[in-house]
Amino acid sequence: MKNLSVIIINLNAGEYLITCIDSICRHIYDEATTEVIVVDNNSEDGSISCLKEKYPFVQIIENKKNLGFGSANNQGFKLSSGKYILCLNPDTVLQDDSLLKMLKFMQIKPEIGIAAPKILDGNESICTSVIKPPTFYSEALKVLYPKKKNVRELLSTDFDYSKPSKVECVSGCCMMLYREAINKAGFFDEDFFMYAEDIELCVRMRDNGYDVFYYPEAHIVHLGEKSTGKNYRIAIHSYISAYVILKKMYGFAIAYVYKIFVIIVSLVKMVILSVCLLGKDRRKCLPGIKNHWFLVRALVFEKG
Repeated sequence: MKNLSVIIINLNAGEYLITCIDSICRHIYDEATTEVIVVDNNSEDGSISCLKEKYPFVQIIENKKNLGFGSANNQGFKLSSGKYILCLNPDTVLQDDSLLKMLKFMQIKPEIGIAAPKILDGNESICTSVIKPPTFYSEALKVLYPKKKNVRELLSTDFDYSKPSKVECVSGCCMMLYREAINKAGFFDEDFFMYAEDIELCVRMRDNGYDVFYYPEAHIVHLGEKSTGKNYRIAIHSYISAYVILKKMYGFAIAYVYKIFVIIVSLVKMVILSVCLLGKDRRKCLPGIKNHWFLVRALVFEKG
């Protein structure tokens, strides 16, 4: 059994994946104690071929289609043998050996099921990584202000990112998990294709008696959304996942009201954009109408 298994889900991350593996090799990889597993969700950018050539020790699962974040992580977990599991986005870069410090911290604190480091962006500014569980209010704000990132996190802006703390939820872009806790609480819920599965896992981990911990003595750089990109059809999954997690946490009625709310807001925006077609912004309005239609259709046919 290895001490640490690193699981990375790849979807057209390109050179970012190689840069991520480079940083792992420099700072935490040890052949005797560490294994690296990359689960590829049918990438078409040649990143896996490059990875095989440069780092043949990496274990690779190649899916024939995009299975989503949670399902792919579960594949990696089944292949892994580490006592601790590090789930890491391919668009992250390890700066030093601080994640090993976080690992040692978890080893002396077996009550911690999930730990997450301080996350910096490309400009070394602190990214929001400590998250509150969703409420209908927080998810409704995200619908009304879709261009405002981290609306849920903005509802609690007084968190001190300089101090180690027991928290409710952390971002899934870099989280370390204790295998014993996973065996008790379960790993990622495959009802989520993408987004919110990290929050749901944190909630379930705490429900099973384990702590979720923020550990700022460790840090990474997150370049942000290099794997999923800005495809609106991918972004639709954030609304689907919000519906799913609200249903799991608060019941069908609250989730259904949320679904109807999103559909109504999207239809109103479609009408407004349709009126704008009469003006000079035709090329800007048509894509917006199309995107809102995709969202409405996705929610109408969402099971449950």
